[in-house]
Amino acid sequence: MRAPIGPGSEARGLGFDALLGLVVAAGLCGPAILRGELVGSAKAEVYGHAWVHWWAQSAWPGRASGTELALRTESWPVIDPLPTWIAAGMAHLGGATAGWNSWAVLGVVLAAVGGGALARATGGVGHFGALALPLSAISLGSLQSGLTEDGGVGVVALALAAMLRGRPVLGGLLLAASAAFGLYLAWLGGLAALGIGLWRLGVAARASRLRTELGPWLLGGTLALALGYQVVKPFALRLEEGIVGRAPVREEPLWRLNPWLGADLASYFVPGDQSTDATIIREHPAYLGWASLGLAASGGWHPALLGLGVALMVAPGEQLSVMGRPTGWTNPVYSLFLELPYADRLRHAARVLLVGQLALLVLAARGARQLPVLGSVLLVAEVIVFSPATTPISGTPTASPPIYAVLAGLAEGPIVVLPATGPGVHPQKVFYDQRAHGRPVLHDPNRPEPRPPVGLARWMVVLQRPWPEDRGAPVVASGDAAVFEGGD
Repeated sequence: MRAPIGPGSEARGLGFDALLGLVVAAGLCGPAILRGELVGSAKAEVYGHAWVHWWAQSAWPGRASGTELALRTESWPVIDPLPTWIAAGMAHLGGATAGWNSWAVLGVVLAAVGGGALARATGGVGHFGALALPLSAISLGSLQSGLTEDGGVGVVALALAAMLRGRPVLGGLLLAASAAFGLYLAWLGGLAALGIGLWRLGVAARASRLRTELGPWLLGGTLALALGYQVVKPFALRLEEGIVGRAPVREEPLWRLNPWLGADLASYFVPGDQSTDATIIREHPAYLGWASLGLAASGGWHPALLGLGVALMVAPGEQLSVMGRPTGWTNPVYSLFLELPYADRLRHAARVLLVGQLALLVLAARGARQLPVLGSVLLVAEVIVFSPATTPISGTPTASPPIYAVLAGLAEGPIVVLPATGPGVHPQKVFYDQRAHGRPVLHDPNRPEPRPPVGLARWMVVLQRPWPEDRGAPVVASGDAAVFEGGD
């Protein structure tokens, strides 16, 4: 069943969802923006993604394909072409920090719009869906971690909503557009769209309408595949180079945030904050929320329950863990999942919940029909009080070490930075700091170790004492940092 809705009321609904999304974005992102920081944690992927957005500015309004400012990055297909393009464009208007933050806010608004549309398309409460998607734990984890490619989840929700309303061609076009936000997001959305298409065609066959409905669905699927692949082709070809390595299974004290491999089974249901201290991690909290689960249980049967079940069985990954402890049991559902093309390139199995959460949204939004206001209040209260996800989102300071200002007075030439990795040193910071000095760095973003080729550098920047004894006196110094002549 889907709620009857005309073009005028649908537009008003989307407009209200967008306003609600702005309110949510103000609460989530506002504190970091007011402090002049980048939205997202300095302990995750913010530095690396912000670095890409920075050098992409040079090609805007074109699309940058790489940079010569680091090692082996001359060909560097970005995983999030449209967010990068938007952030780079906004950077021309208000600076690199404003460019980054504008995409963070827009991603939240898109999630609200998509969540509301999907809820209404399945007979649920629109404003509940508009809150549920941007405030879901997995979405908040992506925002906290600086995973800009996940900010397009709202477009996937819009695509699925169009398909559920019997508009498969529009849905296919929107799904193709989602590929411009991120390859994996579009790939997961494609799996959900396939399930919806098979269900809708099955219903049509039982009603003797298959011949009428098959054509639009085939056209929508063809458009999604053909147009979407053209967008992600550079990155998809790069994935053909080899299977991504996986970390060993081990006990995980940060199991509520699922930093590695997959979702801990207990993380679905156990609330509570999780302190990360100084640990450098990406956060993938899989907490479903008891408010959403309770509403979903009261909403009655809907095929979305099958989609949620599949996502929850895939998300733990290859090995099952409970409260941080490996059980020793393998996950047979994940083994089947790996038979799908590109499934083995998904670094973290819990990311299937980016789209899987949409099924929970549908179920909970339908249940919220009985308590449209109270249900939304309970949802927001639970996120603030009980969710392991960070709210409001942390901020990353934009400052770089003062030594880079001193470096500006020295002769041109590439540099190496020491230490580039190690305890308390984020391996992406050396690249982010190029915003301060603009010189090539002899470091590889994919392999910060072994030590960079010092012999080719014009300058060696040492960021902390003790300074190397074999280098003699520094050329310039600032506090605990110094610049030395490069070369062996």
